[in-house]
Amino acid sequence: MASSCLTRQPYKGIYTIFYLAFLPLRVLSILVYFIPKTLRPNPTWTYHQAIGMRLFKLYFQFATDTELHVSKTLDPGSEKDRFVIIKPSSKLPCPYTGLVNHDPAIVPCPVGGVWYAESPKPGEVPERVIIYFHGGAYVLGGVREYEGGWGPRVLATRLACPVLLPQYRLSVDENASFPAALQDAITAYVYVLNELKVPASQIVLAGESAGGHLVLSLVRYLSENGKQAGLPLPRTGLLWSPWLDLTVGRDMMDQHPRRAQDYIFGSLSSWGIRRFTPKGWSTTHPYISHLGNEIHSTVPLFLHTGTTELMHEDHLKYAEAMKKNGTKLELFETPQAPHDSFGAGLILGFIKEAHEVADHAARFVDAVGPKIGDGGAETDVVQEESRV
Repeated sequence: MASSCLTRQPYKGIYTIFYLAFLPLRVLSILVYFIPKTLRPNPTWTYHQAIGMRLFKLYFQFATDTELHVSKTLDPGSEKDRFVIIKPSSKLPCPYTGLVNHDPAIVPCPVGGVWYAESPKPGEVPERVIIYFHGGAYVLGGVREYEGGWGPRVLATRLACPVLLPQYRLSVDENASFPAALQDAITAYVYVLNELKVPASQIVLAGESAGGHLVLSLVRYLSENGKQAGLPLPRTGLLWSPWLDLTVGRDMMDQHPRRAQDYIFGSLSSWGIRRFTPKGWSTTHPYISHLGNEIHSTVPLFLHTGTTELMHEDHLKYAEAMKKNGTKLELFETPQAPHDSFGAGLILGFIKEAHEVADHAARFVDAVGPKIGDGGAETDVVQEESRV
């Protein structure tokens, strides 16, 4: 689907001016409208939850209408020493192999990253590290504190280990459709594995929405190409409302019976699909839509979903199919919760529920692999120098 005129100047500028001018009035009307419980999208929601969901949707609607493009930099900014620049690996065997090299215009490049709650001390080998991928339909979101630092901080506390958020390329950038984000995920994984010397058995992958999709892409890549690329499998993957089916059209989402109880919608999904999917590729490709392309994964998975989110049925289908394929997978449902109520729990008002699921995820992580310090000899990649 082509972009609307609102994504081009001068229409974009005019729309933005009018949007911002009327925004205070819209916010005030929302604050007043949801005071009666009977007017909230879900009668079980608190006032905070109803307001949070509606304001979230308001932002995403503007960002989608204008196809908002916020450039990411490698400047540390306010994150200071918690910001790290990760360079692509140049060691053999080459970690970027197979499908991730299908487009000569999309190549591995330096990746920024932010540590939560603090970065490892120089020379210190973390006992465990979580690599955490943010959400945003591959077109929005980021790793800075104001963009989504609450969920990673909760997880860092629960698992008592540092969390690294890689600033993977968004598909709104030039030459950044698939496999750009996957290349960046590999770069971050190799950095933690080889540079920080963290055993693969103590590396946890985590991701929200599109970030959950990226976790599954990385697990698929490591399962299919890990031996050739010299990369062992991680301990586990934590999936927070993962985006699984990129074949779903705009109308199907906008006509969903629970559309008023979630903040995601058809045009946002369509924008992400259009930018993320390489030209000439089908959205049914295994690396584009994981639903319907389930694998047997030896990496245990924890999948969190909310019962009112539009993707809830996808999560149930995927969990069932993966279990049938022999994958160890734990499904955790939060009743009456919209999309990504973990990562966005602070804004959405699902704080208690987010802490509850974090507790369950922490227990899962501890149960599915060796204790800290029990192993890791399998993690080193061959150290010969080469150029990617």
